[in-house]
Amino acid sequence: MKAVRCVWVCIMAVLAGCSEPEPIRLGLIAGLSGKHADLGTECRNGVQLAVEEQNARGGIQGSALILLARDDHSSAAEASKQVAQLDEQERVMALLGPALSGVAVGILEDINRRRLVTMGLTTTSNQLSDKDDFYFRIISPTRQHASVSARYMRQRAQVFDYVAIYDVTNRAYTESWLNDFSRTFVQSGGHEVARLAYDGDRDKVRELVTRANAHGADLVVLVTGATDAALMIKEIRAARPDQTVMTSEWAATPTFVGL
Repeated sequence: MKAVRCVWVCIMAVLAGCSEPEPIRLGLIAGLSGKHADLGTECRNGVQLAVEEQNARGGIQGSALILLARDDHSSAAEASKQVAQLDEQERVMALLGPALSGVAVGILEDINRRRLVTMGLTTTSNQLSDKDDFYFRIISPTRQHASVSARYMRQRAQVFDYVAIYDVTNRAYTESWLNDFSRTFVQSGGHEVARLAYDGDRDKVRELVTRANAHGADLVVLVTGATDAALMIKEIRAARPDQTVMTSEWAATPTFVGL
């Protein structure tokens, strides 16, 4: 009986050694529809390309990577639902995304409770910094790059004052970026004239731009997504063709150039 049991154990060991390694399941959440889909789609495409390239090299220790992408509609509430589904049903090993800082801040408590390792791809809000948690980032926070933009505009472009339009639907990012920009700009001798909040309603763009232009500032700063930034610039230039305008990095997608 002992001999039979020993043979059976050996057979199982051989079969286990011959079996295919289990695939590594990765989840991704990002806005893949709606007006902010340009950023989310770029994130998904980049990750998908990386997964395909790694699989072509044999995966990770022989295990193929499987990417499960989900649309969070740029909403923290929807993102939480997708996190639950990917964790509880798909049993992903790790999560990538989301694309927007506001969504990331909204799911931070959820991923920490689940102990789900998550890597942000384009999130830069200072609210995600200096935390001992399960959320990691691959790019620097706004306190580093917004200040660089401010110094350039103040010292190189010789801009004295500015008015800002910022999107409050992604407040965790836009306020973080604008606060860092303002701090450095003012410390360099410049002046912030006004901040105008934008709630994403495009019917209000013309009125908002009229208010911004009325201040007569040297610079209009747009802390919005690509499609809104492009629309606002068209309205600004229609009234003031020589107005200097800059955007935050959020608008730096191929969609902006195409518009």
